[in-house]
Amino acid sequence: MSIDLFKPIVPMDKLNRNFSILKDGALNEPTRVMMNKAFEFFNDIDGNFLEQFQTTGFDARVFELYLSSYFLEAGYKLNRDYDRPDFIVERDGYKVAIEATTVNSTVDRKQIMDGKKAHRDLTLEELYEKLRNELPIKFGSPLFSKLNKKYWELNHCKDIPLVLAIEAFHEEDSLSFTSNALIQYLYGIRHELHIDEEGRDSVNKSDINEHRSGNKVIPSVFFQQPYTENISAIIFTNSGTTAKFKRMGYYYGCVSSFIKMYREGVCYDFDPKALRPKEFKYDLDNRIDESWGEGLEVFHNPKANFPLPKDFFDDAAYHYIEDGEVLSFLPEFHIYHSKTLTIEFEDNLILPGNIKRVMKTDVDRFIPSRNQLPKYPEKCWLIKGQRIGIIVMDVDGEAFLSFIYEYDDEGFEVASINTFKGFNEAGTYLVENL
Repeated sequence: MSIDLFKPIVPMDKLNRNFSILKDGALNEPTRVMMNKAFEFFNDIDGNFLEQFQTTGFDARVFELYLSSYFLEAGYKLNRDYDRPDFIVERDGYKVAIEATTVNSTVDRKQIMDGKKAHRDLTLEELYEKLRNELPIKFGSPLFSKLNKKYWELNHCKDIPLVLAIEAFHEEDSLSFTSNALIQYLYGIRHELHIDEEGRDSVNKSDINEHRSGNKVIPSVFFQQPYTENISAIIFTNSGTTAKFKRMGYYYGCVSSFIKMYREGVCYDFDPKALRPKEFKYDLDNRIDESWGEGLEVFHNPKANFPLPKDFFDDAAYHYIEDGEVLSFLPEFHIYHSKTLTIEFEDNLILPGNIKRVMKTDVDRFIPSRNQLPKYPEKCWLIKGQRIGIIVMDVDGEAFLSFIYEYDDEGFEVASINTFKGFNEAGTYLVENL
């Protein structure tokens, strides 16, 4: 029996704020449906996933569900039969143990932001200070905590690579930061952009021995600390979020409402002269090739007892040390961070009892290939007996075409096509003629 992650099992005043936002509304339908589908393949070995997902462990549970979705899509054999670490993945006879952790806030996020500058308001020097010390210390705490668990001593983890996966959720806009601070902490090497008096850019490199913020001081170069030879690599992403599930749900057709989605952010610029990432923005209807692994980064330990093959994780960027330099391999489109904007259009459809509004995935089962439709985004799906109605929107977002499919002995074929200028008009026509 499938479980609805978004049906509260705890008192309303105990619900996580982000969970409360997600559990209702058409804009979050793709997120809810996609996460529920992902959970069908997730072995809740501890039996507490649902309660933590709805309360204090929301971010960590989302991250685990994201990793599970990534491993399954990429074709790894996934084992969650042990209570720790979180995953054993296998492909081509090669096993890797993976434990997930998150950087969490010690107090409520709203309290953190009260009286504190937003990242966009920091001066360049304040931003550098955050990257040099505050964020590395934030990463250090959960990584050392996991290191002390000594997973490599478990029978099912012996003699195989052990990887720690981490994502940062410690403050309101923590996901807007790239892996720059983590690179500094793991390898003890810092690269900073310098702008001279004439506005010219250059990059300064320096070695790091420690990170100091207030009264806290920790040694740098995580991979040189005791016992870290048992950690083969660190995985990082800031894409293991509800926004990722929303986009993937949209791509997979887990939507029944008339919504549009856009994504914008920054990505790596492959121009050899570029010293900064470049901005991007696109309409999700114009792109269908996003993978679960997009935005994933792997940092290899140069002193690992059991080195991880550099290309073991599909679609990921990977980093390693060679001759004292951090070298990186990046996929063709490597995202650093992004935001997803969702817009809902009012359609005002009032359906008779014999007409059912369904998700795109429901129609896909009956008409997997819709070659008769123009390459425009579909926005509404209705079923009445052996007739299916679909509304598509043109490239300019103004005109609509309604298609009615009717079933015969050879399957569903288009019975009528009509063009309209307004969705409500097209929707009304479709309902009346379906």
